[in-house]
Amino acid sequence: MNPQDSPWAADNNNDTSITAARLSADKVLSSTEMLLTEDLDPWTEKPKTRYPPIVFETEVVPLVFAGDLEFADAWGDGGSSNDAGRTHVSLEGEADPSLSGPGPLLGASEPKVFWKSIRGKFVPPSAIPIGRDSDGAPLFATRTKYMNGVHVGKGRNGGGCHIPYGGKEILLGDDEEYDVLCGNPSSIEWVPANNKVPVPLMSTGRLIEGGFEKDGPIFIGICETYFHGTQPGKCGPHLAGLHYSYGGKEINVAQYKVALHAAPSTENDEAEELVTNSGTVYWRAASVKLGVPAGAIRMGRDSDGSPLYAGRVKVNKGGVQVGKVRLDSGCFIGYGGKEVRYKTDFEVLCGDSRIISLVELEGSISLGKLAELKPIEAGNEETGMPLYIGIHEAFGSIQIGKCSPSLKGCHFSYNGKEHIGTKYRLIVYN
Repeated sequence: MNPQDSPWAADNNNDTSITAARLSADKVLSSTEMLLTEDLDPWTEKPKTRYPPIVFETEVVPLVFAGDLEFADAWGDGGSSNDAGRTHVSLEGEADPSLSGPGPLLGASEPKVFWKSIRGKFVPPSAIPIGRDSDGAPLFATRTKYMNGVHVGKGRNGGGCHIPYGGKEILLGDDEEYDVLCGNPSSIEWVPANNKVPVPLMSTGRLIEGGFEKDGPIFIGICETYFHGTQPGKCGPHLAGLHYSYGGKEINVAQYKVALHAAPSTENDEAEELVTNSGTVYWRAASVKLGVPAGAIRMGRDSDGSPLYAGRVKVNKGGVQVGKVRLDSGCFIGYGGKEVRYKTDFEVLCGDSRIISLVELEGSISLGKLAELKPIEAGNEETGMPLYIGIHEAFGSIQIGKCSPSLKGCHFSYNGKEHIGTKYRLIVYN
């Protein structure tokens, strides 16, 4: 079923709830306590596992910048250079205080990863942000004793610990004790997994163990979701996929990433990682009433000069469609030959524009190009076909739309209709 016929229909609402997981701080387990084999784990009462001193890489880091894309030939204002079809991106903007994390990487003398026992309202400075809630707030890994086990969940500044259990989201009170994963943000390596935690990973001894239940150990995972953000949760050799809590429910997804103590790297590798992993991009909930969120990346320009941002929205029986967002009007998508407007319940691409680039393409995206270019996956058709972000110059403007292997160009909306630009630029990771 197509969205409503009128491109200016009032509201197309999705039942998207934003649940804030809560968190806080009090007492610490030292790195010595966590790493010595002769010490007992306070949760399992079994000897702790010794891990060698190592330097790690991470894919989830605190983000503090907002910015705009600049195009050398599109904006006509200098912008950036073009190298073999790839337009490099520069950053403009102020620090976003709402996205502040624990600060710079800790020194070599600091503990790598450890659980810190806390109470109260706020996470300690050493807490490691590993995800983002649907409103863009950082999320942290937590664990707590519950129902004859120790379960991994999530938390965020200002509240308590949320865990998934028995099909529900369980929230601990502020006076209850639980643990937060702390240490060096670069101390974690994220490895893709599908369904149960793979046996080869179990045999490496590098999985960061978070807890246990009667059927086996529990590890830390994260998953990218549509309209729920990047959620931390629990996974294990006995669990089918990652289990996370959101909106009062326990939710299960098959594909996720699991946290490991990463392999050693050299000092040169470490220096290079600090440069290449300096930021991230993510989707943040928005509406006409709320306005464009802090950190939104300007990617286009309407015919009247207004800035345009990449947006996405759920469509009834139509997947998650990609389009453009105007500050004063909402999210517009091209769908079924028409331009459809959404005033609420859409998302805007935010983050550090320095880590993305533009690649010139024509027609559909070949599967070979997909593997080579690393485009930002933004949505999907009802069939499951992934959708990516494209920009196309037309009507005296720079429009934002969708592209994929099944589409013969960039599909964008303008003046009430859906249009196709055969030549366009694809948004990719550097």
